[in-house]
Amino acid sequence: MADLMGADKREATAQRSTVATYDYTDENGALLFQKLRYEPKSFAIRRPDGQGGWEYNRKGVKLVPFNLQAVLASEYIFLVEGEKDVETLRKIEIAATCSPDGAGNGKFKPELISYFTKKSIYIIPDNDEIGKAFALDEARLLAPVAKVVKVLDPLLLCPELPEHGDITDVLQRLGAEQTKTALRELCRITAAYTSNREPENKTQEFPELISFEQSEPLPSFPLEALPPAAREFIHAAAETVQAPVDMVGAVVLGMLEIACRGRYPVRLQTDT
Repeated sequence: MADLMGADKREATAQRSTVATYDYTDENGALLFQKLRYEPKSFAIRRPDGQGGWEYNRKGVKLVPFNLQAVLASEYIFLVEGEKDVETLRKIEIAATCSPDGAGNGKFKPELISYFTKKSIYIIPDNDEIGKAFALDEARLLAPVAKVVKVLDPLLLCPELPEHGDITDVLQRLGAEQTKTALRELCRITAAYTSNREPENKTQEFPELISFEQSEPLPSFPLEALPPAAREFIHAAAETVQAPVDMVGAVVLGMLEIACRGRYPVRLQTDT
């Protein structure tokens, strides 16, 4: 049975091919570890073993964001979900980075936070619920140390973006210059993330209700300020429809205001 399982594992490994290799380096550019992307889509992390080979784990390595030197050198950083998207933005001269572990609950590690201190961070999630939830997790963790954090809506960049689409898909549809222009505008109009949010389960507090008997008496309607004709009309109309003088008076004031604008012809009509 062990031989069969080993054979299956070797066959599966032989069927996949490496399509990309991403170097994670320290502040000085020294290699810490690599992330490999395979086809069919899967990933692996390996680190130098010190003897010219590789250990396929990251035991003991320093955890850093991808493209670290650009992160340290730039005031403005775009945070995306994967290395492919970082490379896409690098091609159009935009500094970007990502977490080594992709998107998902708890995958943005606390060890990465300090690298974003006093940075302006623009998070571009993939167009799916996992990506949007992960973007909010990143924003929550980074907001206390960053200069500003904004979570961008990918559909505002490209309304035709399909489910699970990313910034690489946006670039393929819009082209380099239009993508840069759209990003610049979206960064400008998007509100900054703030962690000062009320808990969803907090009961809303209303002020104490005051009964009509306890309320302060309202002042009477200032009929004396109106011309005699208006006063007589208000009294007569209130009596006819059995409505408070205040209610009829407010309606009449509105009618007089419209008439005084001079935009509409006013024709007086007497009872016949």
